[in-house]
Amino acid sequence: MDAFDLINSIYKKQPMNAVGLESHVGILLNSWLRLNPDNLPALKKINQFLYYVTPQHYLILLFLLIPHRPYPPRYQYIKKKEKEENSLDKKLCYVLGWSKHELEIHRPLLDKVLDRDYWKKELAVKGD
Repeated sequence: MDAFDLINSIYKKQPMNAVGLESHVGILLNSWLRLNPDNLPALKKINQFLYYVTPQHYLILLFLLIPHRPYPPRYQYIKKKEKEENSLDKKLCYVLGWSKHELEIHRPLLDKVLDRDYWKKELAVKGD
């Protein structure tokens, strides 16, 4: 079962298939269920058993102690934001023959030393 299906089953108190769960499922469920403040007292009680019981038994404890809700909260995972690449950085990488990784290594030095306004004019970079 998917972690979100397990969370739905825990909240709605529906039967679930707990056979063949991996050991990290308890940690995963803890990290998602702690986002709801109503679950914190129950998770505080259960958390001490996380590493000592099997994942199936931990799931049963969650099932018994998390309060019933007809509609579980909608969990939205945080998507990793990709950094927007600066057009001046692109041009500097091209002129200096650097890769993105090399630019990230030298970024602290460039931020201290580089006069961005001057180099935007010099390299004919628009925007930013």
